[in-house]
Amino acid sequence: MLSAAAALSDEPTIDPKNFATIRTTSIVQRQHKEHLHEEMHDQMSGYKRMRRDHQASLARLEETCRQEMEKHKALLDREYEQLLTQFSKDLERLQLKHQEELGKKVLPFFSLLVFLVPYCTSAIPERDLLIIPVIAQDQYCH
Repeated sequence: MLSAAAALSDEPTIDPKNFATIRTTSIVQRQHKEHLHEEMHDQMSGYKRMRRDHQASLARLEETCRQEMEKHKALLDREYEQLLTQFSKDLERLQLKHQEELGKKVLPFFSLLVFLVPYCTSAIPERDLLIIPVIAQDQYCH
């Protein structure tokens, strides 16, 4: 910025006969450079302000996205735990149901087998005789 005295000296002076004098080329070039410099300074200030604003909005957006991602992760973790619990219960229920159905189907066979074993020991190999009571016992213990 030019001081008031410098601004007055750059303006055309009025000579005693009331004619404005023409400014020299160096004065015109200097004023033009100063004008360009001020314009560039204003543009750079605007650019820096826009860049600061953009960086701030980008930081806010990143923070918002991070919080939203954490919220979604917590929701998914909770849903995953609920599904694990539900599937465990379903699996337990199905295993019990399967054991009951298997017991209903196999129990008559083992009852008959346990009843007939003493009468048929000669027809069954000795190694199979050792297995039969273990299988029957497993079925009755559940």
